[in-house]
Amino acid sequence: MTRGTIRTFSAVTGGAAVWIAPLAAGQPELGELDLGRLHRFDTTLRELLARFPIDAEVQPTLRSERLLRIRHELAASGHLAVAVPARDGGDGCPVLVQTLMQFICGYHDIDLRDATGLGHGRLIAAHASASVRDRWLPRLLAGALAGIAVTETHGGSQVNATRTTAVPRRDGTWAVSGTKTWISRLDEAAVFCVFFKDPAGRLTFGVVNADAAGLCRRPVTPAGLSGWTWGELHLDGVRLRRRDILVRPGKGMDLLREHFVHYRPLVAATALGAAAAACDSVAAHLDTRRKAGFITSLRGNALIALGLDPTTLEQTGTLNAAGFDYQRSTADNILNAHRGYQLAFHVEQAGRIVSGTFKYYAVSIDGRHYLPIAGESVVLASRLQLGNIRPFGQDQISVPLSKKYFLGGATSIRGWGRYEVSPLSGSGLPLGGNSLFAASAELRAVLRGNLGGVLFVDSGNVWADTWGIKLGDLRYAVGPGLRYQTPIGPIRFDVGWQLNPIPGLLVNGHEQTRRWRMHFSIGQAF
Repeated sequence: MTRGTIRTFSAVTGGAAVWIAPLAAGQPELGELDLGRLHRFDTTLRELLARFPIDAEVQPTLRSERLLRIRHELAASGHLAVAVPARDGGDGCPVLVQTLMQFICGYHDIDLRDATGLGHGRLIAAHASASVRDRWLPRLLAGALAGIAVTETHGGSQVNATRTTAVPRRDGTWAVSGTKTWISRLDEAAVFCVFFKDPAGRLTFGVVNADAAGLCRRPVTPAGLSGWTWGELHLDGVRLRRRDILVRPGKGMDLLREHFVHYRPLVAATALGAAAAACDSVAAHLDTRRKAGFITSLRGNALIALGLDPTTLEQTGTLNAAGFDYQRSTADNILNAHRGYQLAFHVEQAGRIVSGTFKYYAVSIDGRHYLPIAGESVVLASRLQLGNIRPFGQDQISVPLSKKYFLGGATSIRGWGRYEVSPLSGSGLPLGGNSLFAASAELRAVLRGNLGGVLFVDSGNVWADTWGIKLGDLRYAVGPGLRYQTPIGPIRFDVGWQLNPIPGLLVNGHEQTRRWRMHFSIGQAF
């Protein structure tokens, strides 16, 4: 694939293609035919969105109908099965093509996440018996949706606590009963892959027709994504035959892990597409307001959030990097830990394995510890972060701004705003650095019921040089906070006070005068 082909793809298609083109340059498995498919897919999707608008103003029921119509139209035009394996009736293109199609979908609207591909129907294509596969696969390839029913009231992360169970019937079948919650595609799915415990107590997956006797759906208005209907799936003695079981009884957890190893990157690609669209929209809006004279300068941390150098208002180049992550956790609760520890190690290298504009090595470690002092009522939480970036040849241009280190904000040194703790330009704008050190300690206590309070001290800094950490340069912030426990984690309010302000720091184009910051968020700071 030539660079000319990639430039043409980017220039002709625009939008998402501008983001995809640099990636395509470093992917030898992508050919000109694949880029052509992506271009045609993007064009078709634009046309369908013009015919069937799914804007936020569209009534929810009509919106979900149009999403399903778009999926069927894409199937009819040959776009749904582009990356489905040939053995399953698809075109057999590389998985990367499906990933980029998900990016394009997200760029247009994140609710298009199921516009193409088999989605959860892949479980049926890959693991169902021949009779079930023959029944459902043609319908899925024609645009029918498959839903997945795993989560229950106790939450989706505690799969072993599943209460939906099967009991044997005299005719050799099983009767499955239970309630699944937070189920997406509730009314649109033609078939569900249901997670339950078999009569022996083993975690198992089964295929259930959406019209099966004993299956009842109760829609609930969602708080987040609203493209498909959401709600509860009630099973009351739903009959399952042996051929309806995926693989065999007791393989449910293995299938769940295997499926989401494949599915999660596609969801991530959709989210990245939505983030790219948001970035383009914000950048265009800021530029329009600047040209119209409504704003004379752009806020430094807004530019940094967009990956733009606040001194030049741009960042160009191609970043191709390979990374390795190791994580270990003994914490008792991911959202609100009371005991145990979490350790995360990351190493990354850009510009050697796969060529690109930027060339550097990076390594970082993040350690967190939780110590109960009075049961779970009082907890001492602590955190330590270290990071270092080494550009090849010590050339600072080799490190993109988006990879530089910054501190400040709701999860680090809370006396400052996001990106405000950093080496500064001559005019006082944060530029990011190549070495980082940060440490925090927080005393968390239950005040009454779901209400809690904290006292914290944060410290740290960022330095321009590689391995430039100097503990005498640390910035410090202290303050109180409130927490209110909810099923999705604590709602958090913190007020941080700077003990040693940064001289010359510009905030909103003016030298900082306020030594405190307020932060609202969901989840603990660490």
